[in-house]
Amino acid sequence: KPEDADLFNDKKSSDFSRRGSAGIVDSMMLLKSHQSMHAPYTQEPPLMTEDMHEERMQAVEAFGDSF
Repeated sequence: KPEDADLFNDKKSSDFSRRGSAGIVDSMMLLKSHQSMHAPYTQEPPLMTEDMHEERMQAVEAFGDSF
């Protein structure tokens, strides 16, 4: 809408609420745009079954100390 375009010209894009943002990270700024960095909402990892846990342990043992 044309009236919405005027709102975007008057304010910085960081002034608007962002979808998926858990909030602003106070100590971080984006380098080129100098806007505040937003932290995303994250999901809890799913519960693991016993066989999933065994597979993960085997993978950890296979990689050992490699980076």
